[in-house]
Amino acid sequence: MTVPRAAQGSVAINVTTSGDHALVAAVTGRCIRLVQCGLMAAAAVGVKFDDGTSDLTGPFPLGANTGFVLGPSTLGYWLETGVGNPLNINLSLNTTVAGVLFYALV
Repeated sequence: MTVPRAAQGSVAINVTTSGDHALVAAVTGRCIRLVQCGLMAAAAVGVKFDDGTSDLTGPFPLGANTGFVLGPSTLGYWLETGVGNPLNINLSLNTTVAGVLFYALV
């Protein structure tokens, strides 16, 4: 797997229960930028990203065996956490959501 030029790291997404799940842990004094992402859901579910204090997206309504890709952005990233906050994925229901996320610390 090649890490996109703007990214500093990648993390596998493999979540099976509802609620918040940390994808990238908080780093003191730093923000986390989601550079690229691809994921698939096994069953219908709402998926959103947050930073533990604020929603960073609304819920993406995914059907069974569907997903999405956030490819290269002209801005260089899709969203950014608050300083010192984690990057979480949140599922509305218990189901498997899997994929990969590329991120940068700024």
